[in-house]
Formats: sequence, C-alpha cells, structure tokens
Amino acid sequence: MMRIIIAGLLMFLLVSCTYERTSQDAYAEGNYVESINLLAAKIEEKSEENFKQTDAEKLSKLVTDVMNKYEDELTRTNKIDYKKRIDVYEKLLEINQRLSNRFYSAELVFFFDKYSDEDLRQIIAKDFYDYGNSITGTDSDSYHTKAELYKSGLSYYSYKNIATLYKNANTKYMQIAAKDFYDQGRNFEKQKDYNAASEAFSQASSVYQPLGKYKDSDKRAYDNAKKHATLMAEEAYQKGKKLAKGADRRSTFRSVGEYYRQAADVYSRFGRYKDAASLAEKYHNKGLISVYFHSDDLCSDVGSAFSADYLPFVSSSSSADVIISVTCNSRYYSPQQSYNMEIKREKVFDKYVEQTDDQGHTTQVETFKEVSYNESTRTYRNSLTLSTEVSVRGLISSSSSFTIEKSSEKYEVYYWGGDVPSHVHDYNEGVLESPYELEQRAKSEQSGQLRSIIESIVKDLSYL
Repeated sequence: MMRIIIAGLLMFLLVSCTYERTSQDAYAEGNYVESINLLAAKIEEKSEENFKQTDAEKLSKLVTDVMNKYEDELTRTNKIDYKKRIDVYEKLLEINQRLSNRFYSAELVFFFDKYSDEDLRQIIAKDFYDYGNSITGTDSDSYHTKAELYKSGLSYYSYKNIATLYKNANTKYMQIAAKDFYDQGRNFEKQKDYNAASEAFSQASSVYQPLGKYKDSDKRAYDNAKKHATLMAEEAYQKGKKLAKGADRRSTFRSVGEYYRQAADVYSRFGRYKDAASLAEKYHNKGLISVYFHSDDLCSDVGSAFSADYLPFVSSSSSADVIISVTCNSRYYSPQQSYNMEIKREKVFDKYVEQTDDQGHTTQVETFKEVSYNESTRTYRNSLTLSTEVSVRGLISSSSSFTIEKSSEKYEVYYWGGDVPSHVHDYNEGVLESPYELEQRAKSEQSGQLRSIIESIVKDLSYL
C-alpha cells in the first residue's frame, strides 16, 4: 500500500514539473489574446512544411470564437463607454498584428478582411476622439485629460482634426496650469513660505516652457529661493554664533563649524553668505585632533578606523595631540611530544559450535572470545602566541593588551602486543601547521580585536 502511495506522489510531482500552459487553459480563463498567442506559437514550432489542415481548422475556429466573443462584448457595451470599447478594439488589433504576415495567414482572410490593421486603427482613434470630445474642459486637469486622449488616438491614426484638438487642449492645459501654479506662488509669497513659493513658480515656468516664458515666473522662482536660502543660512549662522560664545571643547568647536558650513552650503547657489565659509573652516580647524599612529607592519589595516575628518594623521609625534602606539610580539613554540598507552579489550568472533535443541535440531552458533591489546598514541603539538599592546598618550591616556594563541596537533596511533583484531589498523590524524600558518591565523583574529580597541579610542576622542 505504501509503495502505491509513493508511486502516486512521484507521478503527481512529475506531472507538476512538466506542466505546460495550453491555449485551452488561457481560453477557459477568458484570456483570449493569450490563447491565440499560445496556439500560434505551437503551430510555428512545427514550421510551414509541417503545417496541416487540422492546424488551419483549429486556428480558424479559435480566431472565430474569440472574434465572436469580442463582438458580443462590443454589442453589450454602451456606445459612450469609450474606455471599454477601446480596450476591445486594441485586443483585436493585437490579434491582427500577431497573426499577419505568417505562413498560415491565408487561412485567416475572413478575420483580416473584417478587421484590417488600418480599419482598427481608425476605429480606435475615433473612440479616443469621441472620448476626448465628451469631456468638458473647465480646469487644467480636464484639459490635460482631453489632451492625453487626443494624443493617444493620434498615435493610432490621424483621425479628422484630432491633431489640432490635441494641440489646442494641450495648449489650454499649459496656460491654465501655469496660471494656477503662478497664483499659488503669489499666495505662498504672502504667507512668507518662500520655499513653497519658489517651487510653485518653478512649476509654472516648467509647465509653460513649450509655449515660452510665463510672465516673470523664472525671476520670482529665483527670488523666493534666495529669500528661503537667506532665512535658512541666517538661522544656521546665528546658531553657530551663539554656540561659539561658550565653546571650550574641540567637539563644540566642530559643531560651531558645522553650523557655519550649513549656512555657507545652503546659500552657495547665490554666492557667499557673510563670512560663513571662513568661520566654518576656522572652527573646524580648532576642533581637529592630530593623531600620530605607530604600529608594526602586522597592524597596518586598522588605520581605516580613523575615517572622521577631524582626526588627521601627522608624521611626527612631536606635532600630535594624541599618540597611539601598537606593539606586536609573536613567539613560536616548537613541536612537543607526549605519549599515552591504553590496554584495549574487545570481544571478537572465535568459531562456530553445534547446538542441539529439545527437538533434536542442530544449529551452528557463533562464539566469541575476549582479546586484549595495546593502543599507543604519540601526540605532537606546536603553538604560537601573538601579544598586542596598545598605548595612548596625549589628550587622553590609556593602555590595553591581549594575547592570542593558535596551535596545531598531530597524532600517531599504533597497536601492538596481545591479539590485535584484523579490523584494527595503525593510523595518523591531524597536521602540524608551520609557524607562518599559525601566525596568519593569529593575525586574522588580532585584526578584529585591535580594530575594536581603536574604535573605542576614536569614540573617546569624539567627546573631547
């Protein structure tokens, strides 16, 4: 029973993995264009040489069925439901484009005669034309909608005066939208919301750009942006000025410099703002903490921890505010041997003996005997210790150290004396690493620990 269930599951999985979506599947779901695409692709795989009458009949029937489905849908659709009508005709056009100029196209003349590419494009363009005409232009949104509908129709066919209608609606949209944005900008000006005013005037200028310049929108956008930048710059400038009065720490000097930098940056589009740029540099320099970093070549990769721009490296300890020294020492211990012996005991097969039960039946029975033998293990072990010391002098003082030990072992196991079973054999296990390999493993771990210490030092420096 279990075998039958497993076999059934395997068959189900096999069918699932090899499932291929068919034209019938798509049709049943109402995806008619997809159903035609799938069938056409299947026929095209066979090539023209293998195209059979049954294929032609199958394709003709499907196209007829789909055509009837869409015609029924058009019959049920209100004539002023332009969106629905356009969707249906676009699908018919998609079918036309998919099936035309193929080796089997001659079998579908009935469809192409009724729904030619040009006729469908005209019908779609007309529906977009009527759709656009049905919308009354009252504001920028309605004119924009009309323009987009005419534009869509024009992409299919130049129906009547649709090109002129598109141009007129789009022009009207740009005129009204530009005026709306301009009026918004003036209202924001009165409220002294200069940033919003600048954006509104910029939008007025942008939307009207195809027609030229809209009044003085460019100038007003610039003037309001400048007023906004002036307010922002002055706010940052005054914060820096206030903080500078009581500044007595390097971290505070840096904050002062940052405020002045903000003032200079926010106004940079319009030129220099007072002496903000020079004050930013002045206080930034007062907040610098020069670092002299000395380490063995083993520790060269920790310098990236000093990424803050207020921690410049200097080449001499005499000109440094903080001196950080890292000293690394390694010591290698040559292989040491140790020896261990154990007496192993084990039951092993001895021989077969005959046994007779109460009914007189005789059987062969295995018997076992206990054997003992010696297991000797010789262990070779080498190791390396890497000691690291970190000292800090200057504006702050601290010291720390850590030691990393790495080792490797090799075992030689052999058996002797007594009665060693046939399945027991001597063997070796493990590998003794070279001093270089041990050192590289230690360095890898050292780098992470050292970086953690350096990052802690940098954090302490940020509070000065």
